[in-house]
Amino acid sequence: MIGRIGRWVAGQTWLALQTVFGVALLVLAGAVVAESVKPDQGLVALALVLVVVVLAALRPTDVRELVGRLTEAGPIKFATKEAETAADETVGVEADELDFENTMLDLRLKLEHKMTYIAKHLLGDVGTKLVSNKANFVTVGSLQLDGLLSSEQARTATLILTWTDHDLARAAPQERSAFLAAANDLVSGIRATVFANMVRLKLESNGWSVTLETKKKKRRDLKATKDDMGLRIVPVFATAEPSEVLNTVKGRLAKEHKQGAAPYVFVIPDHSDTKTSDGPPVVRRSQLPAAADAAVAD
Repeated sequence: MIGRIGRWVAGQTWLALQTVFGVALLVLAGAVVAESVKPDQGLVALALVLVVVVLAALRPTDVRELVGRLTEAGPIKFATKEAETAADETVGVEADELDFENTMLDLRLKLEHKMTYIAKHLLGDVGTKLVSNKANFVTVGSLQLDGLLSSEQARTATLILTWTDHDLARAAPQERSAFLAAANDLVSGIRATVFANMVRLKLESNGWSVTLETKKKKRRDLKATKDDMGLRIVPVFATAEPSEVLNTVKGRLAKEHKQGAAPYVFVIPDHSDTKTSDGPPVVRRSQLPAAADAAVAD
């Protein structure tokens, strides 16, 4: 009953507004014919009346939604561009993930899971399979401060942890989809990125100069130089044995490596079930300084 009354009131309101617009149109037309109002002035006045009628027809919720979309359009677009930059800054290799999170809540849970893994198994010394057992912890800010995430990656990760699906719903569908796509890419490779930066810092602390190896707009590997000697470092976030992701990367390097090119070393996490090997060299991060020196000495 209440719904019927509401629809009747809405219909009567719109009918009244149509009547007002029609009367205003007739008055302006008469004024133009009587030459008391110039045609261009009449058009301006008609446009103003139309704007007033449209605004009057909007419900308060419509106005709030319109204002919300206008105020959020800029921040969402900026956040999307920053998220795309953050995703492009992924370093190292992690297993491909088929799951695409369509909500901010699910994406936040995945990011929190991976940050817990980073705290325990990459930065900490827990080494247990139970994610929440004796858990160490990190924050996005601490990862950025330690040089393990870039500024764009840290800001995007913070948005993932603080935005809600209601916040994202204010954006246009295209912007919403673009942000979720870039944010998913960032989260999918965040452990590989943190691990690759840990490898970089380990090399730099032992006198190596490290830059990013660019290949087809995807920065996967590291290029290390020391005393005019060059070495390609390939951080791989491999944890299982056998490791499908490591075998895939080995195949890529075998195709890319040319005669006379700089030698390369695969680096895996210390807390990993993946086996090390001599040919091609697969070493744990803790073995890296000696392995890098040996690789360029051969």
